[in-house]
Amino acid sequence: MTAALPPAALSPAVLVQAGPVLDGLAPGGSVPGGLVPVCLVAAGLALVTLVCVARVRLVRVTVSGGSMAPTLAHGDRLLMVRRRVRARDRGAVVLLAAPEDATAQVELGPWRVKRLVALPGDPVPAVVAAARGLPAGGVVPPGEILVLGDNPRSEDSRHWHRVPIALVTAVARRSPPPPGRAGARKST
Repeated sequence: MTAALPPAALSPAVLVQAGPVLDGLAPGGSVPGGLVPVCLVAAGLALVTLVCVARVRLVRVTVSGGSMAPTLAHGDRLLMVRRRVRARDRGAVVLLAAPEDATAQVELGPWRVKRLVALPGDPVPAVVAAARGLPAGGVVPPGEILVLGDNPRSEDSRHWHRVPIALVTAVARRSPPPPGRAGARKST
């Protein structure tokens, strides 16, 4: 149990005599030698915490295959953040687990890198509707998304029946623009 100090006890003279840590805070005092190691330990702990959080939240992905060409080439690397999809992620490059009806490709593994083109409630893009024989003006059902590769020959929502939103594991930190927009890589 601590006792409250009367207002008169809070004078600078009392603070200076309170102990070695507060000596450095007194006018004209110097930083005590014990305070520097404490600050270094605190900074070290903060750095370790930051590295641990980054290792859990960030993932480096190496692109395999040509589904994202010409924007991303085979072997390109992306820094992605593990998180849920948000409304502002439309157009972003995402990492998702391959849907059930995706073609099994050993060299690609269980993951796919695609561009998020529609969220639940968004209109189905014409290219997806035409490829899947859907009527024009449809909307993406709740709990699902539509993804496309930047390569027109990509296996994506034009071929897959359903893509649950829960399959998205990470979103690219800075997504390259799709082909035809400023900053997109030129095909050679």
